[in-house]
Amino acid sequence: MTRRLLLLALAAALACTSRPTVIATGDFSGPSGLAIGQMADRDLLFVANQGTDELRALNLCGQAPTDGGTPTCAGAEDFHFLPGPIRVFPGSVLVGERPVRLAGARLVAADGTPHGAVLVAGAEPNLMVVDAVNVLAASRKTATARQPVTVDLSAVPIDVVTPDQPAQAPKVVAITQAPPGGSTALTVLTVGFDVNGVPTATRTQRCALDFTPARAALVPGPDDLLADGTPRHVYLADATPGGTAGDRGDGAVEVSVPDVPAFSDASIPPCPVVRRLRASDETDASAPPRPLGALALSPAYLPANGAPVVPAGTFLLGATLGNKVLCGKPGNPDCGEGALVLLRTNVAASGPARSALVPAPPADPFATGQPAMVPLRTSAPARDVGFLGKSQCPSGVSAPCTFVSAGFGLVSTPLQVSLGLAGVASTDDGSTVFIHALERRFLNDARDATIGSVGPQPVLSQLALSPAPAAGETPTGLTFADPVNDASGNPLPSKSQLGWMNAGVTRNGRWRVVWHAVIPGLESVVGTLTRDAVSGNLRLQLPPGKTLDLWTGSPLLQLGPGDFVRILALVLSSAPCPELESVPTGVDLPIVGAVRSDGFDLQAVAQFSPGPACFAAGTISAAVEVRTGSTAAGDWLVYREQDALGRVAHGSQFVALSTRFDYPLIYSSAPPPVDIELAFTPSGPLPTAAGTLFTFSISSGQVHTSTRDTTSSLGFATQLLVYLSPKFQDPLVFTSLTGANGLLQTSPSLIGAANSVISYY
Repeated sequence: MTRRLLLLALAAALACTSRPTVIATGDFSGPSGLAIGQMADRDLLFVANQGTDELRALNLCGQAPTDGGTPTCAGAEDFHFLPGPIRVFPGSVLVGERPVRLAGARLVAADGTPHGAVLVAGAEPNLMVVDAVNVLAASRKTATARQPVTVDLSAVPIDVVTPDQPAQAPKVVAITQAPPGGSTALTVLTVGFDVNGVPTATRTQRCALDFTPARAALVPGPDDLLADGTPRHVYLADATPGGTAGDRGDGAVEVSVPDVPAFSDASIPPCPVVRRLRASDETDASAPPRPLGALALSPAYLPANGAPVVPAGTFLLGATLGNKVLCGKPGNPDCGEGALVLLRTNVAASGPARSALVPAPPADPFATGQPAMVPLRTSAPARDVGFLGKSQCPSGVSAPCTFVSAGFGLVSTPLQVSLGLAGVASTDDGSTVFIHALERRFLNDARDATIGSVGPQPVLSQLALSPAPAAGETPTGLTFADPVNDASGNPLPSKSQLGWMNAGVTRNGRWRVVWHAVIPGLESVVGTLTRDAVSGNLRLQLPPGKTLDLWTGSPLLQLGPGDFVRILALVLSSAPCPELESVPTGVDLPIVGAVRSDGFDLQAVAQFSPGPACFAAGTISAAVEVRTGSTAAGDWLVYREQDALGRVAHGSQFVALSTRFDYPLIYSSAPPPVDIELAFTPSGPLPTAAGTLFTFSISSGQVHTSTRDTTSSLGFATQLLVYLSPKFQDPLVFTSLTGANGLLQTSPSLIGAANSVISYY
């Protein structure tokens, strides 16, 4: 078992710490927004450098000319930053204060030549329009660099998006913060050329929103565009705090772009909301709302069964924001922030369009009336999401034909997993992770690169007891629950493994089971110590404003009579009495009677029993620690990492429940959203020393397919961009490493091969 755990840990390290090719030419400072400026012979990847109020631009050369001519974008420029006046340094484009969001409008000149324009949203109440062609010419010193065009929005923009299809007058949708006394707003702009041939943008429509948007997204491809290139719909992530399930603060909102009123300085009419796309489980009346911080719509894709192409926009992938009602609940780290949800945007085959969470496996993702899938969670909260679009399928390859390589570090040759629809997300630990959307799970190096009937399962490490028992002493034990079969002798799904662990529920983590443990938050309690003349009990009175209600009312901690305290320090206002000349060590004073909000009574013991004279001489202040005692709640306190999961009595079974974070390989019906994470029983002789503890670790067995640069200090990843080009058979993924001042480039279909991951710094 130990060897298997070490192998899994090594596999995880290899899979997640692949050393990328590092190119130290970017000179980033808080990179965030990403966008493509398209031109005839190349694309320019613009990166928002919010720390220095500028953009950097990376050359992405296109294919060689079809007429056999000489390409103007030379190989020496490909994947290199545009140079500055001093050629050894990258050039920059100043775009105002803190550029955060970018959108690349695929502007086309009258002669059909691509002329990319990049829209920049920052901390100023306007958009900046950057001429990509001029930026390239200025870097070559064949033109003078022009200042970006400023377009007034009257409020600070939150996000900006534009269709990914070329047009002579592409549309742009911007959402803005609420100014004092105003509301958040949505503005539609048209990009074109001014009289001097310089790209600019004109406000054409505007409307007011009655919720707090976080991000905007459009359906990729031409499926949701009118003939003039206007998007039929824009989708807005609803980040309204304190929302209501099925209403504000839950999921996303679909707005009809053609129906947005014409722009007017006089008034801002309400937006023409089509519907709300709910992210919470509509079948669960108690489900809390799920506000979204990021979202993406699916591209058109080819299903595996030879059916017709599934239209773009069929699915919505979202990353959740935190919800305070989830704080402290087991299985909801970060208060539910950074989980991934997948929605069908049109569940009804006929009638009004209706959205819903896709069903949990093994149901078909298009099935109705099935239990909804739970949000997926990887090792760190997700920040941005996208889909791996596909420009074309390889010749002779049947659908599906989007590839992600899995198994780097586990097998000698990573396996290309063919997916109909693949998602991608950036996370707080700087990773880019990949999602098998139609199977509603993460790609997994330990699962997808090998063929097995069971799939990776959680593994326990060796158990350690501290302090170790003396020679010849029978030690206290910790017994993990044995697997259980049903009446027919078949293993019960949730109890088929030692400790009743479950794939996709049991997480990586270090566990501690502590006897007579210090109760979290009560490591040092200060109050005034007195003695009751009738009962002889000591009484600790807390200062005004302090209360113990949080601990007595906690179903996990259950502070009550039978727990005990230890004196840490005493402060006397007068000369000490003989009984208090020294503070006793290791003496336990049991709590007797009901715990009050403002204190508790303690049973005096022989080692600590100050008489009435001590209290008559002056005030005694005491600092104590509160520990779990032998109560019905339990004398053992259980931790996973730093989270207290509850108490258990000696000889009783502790069952830790947790929410699902991924789906296992084998199941006959929808796995429950909340299941057993681990079950065990403290057994054998009672310990003799308070603080005696068992420690062990668990490997979840899950090695989610991801890329991350560990050659630099850990820094969170924020925005990502999926790049498609006829030059490449498969997409590239660019991820802003905002916390590490870098940019990560990943070739999903080639993970594990040379140069499949490149870091720019």
